Amino acid sequence: MSILVWGIIISISLYGYISLDHKATHLKERQENYVIQMQVESDYIASKEAKLLASFTENKLSNTSSNTSVFESLQGEPLMIVSTDEHEGVLELNLLGSTERLINWINTVEAKDPSRRIEIEDIERKGNVVYVHCAVKPTIRS
Repeated sequence: MSILVWGIIISISLYGYISLDHKATHLKERQENYVIQMQVESDYIASKEAKLLASFTENKLSNTSSNTSVFESLQGEPLMIVSTDEHEGVLELNLLGSTERLINWINTVEAKDPSRRIEIEDIERKGNVVYVHCAVKPTIRS
């Protein structure tokens, strides 16, 4: 009889230990994931990508930007913006995507905004993907 009582006590103790160990491990993993997530968010906030996205948002919200239509047209095509720069009314873009999507995007911009033209300054092709450096310039009317 006493062996049965000791067996029950040991089983309950073992179950309690395993359960607490599992909960402690789960809490430790959650804490580690939280720390990693906070670090990633912190790194993203200071990244070039976040600044680029913020500049797009500013351009979209303020209708004073002359490149709003260009940014909006990029949202319609699955092209990835690698970098952007604007100087003297010329928008410099580095894009990554397929040739077909690039041609669709160029046609869309020129159809929607005839006061702008896109000049491809450099293009690199690797398989089905193209890396393009282009400039969106105002057209010169005489």
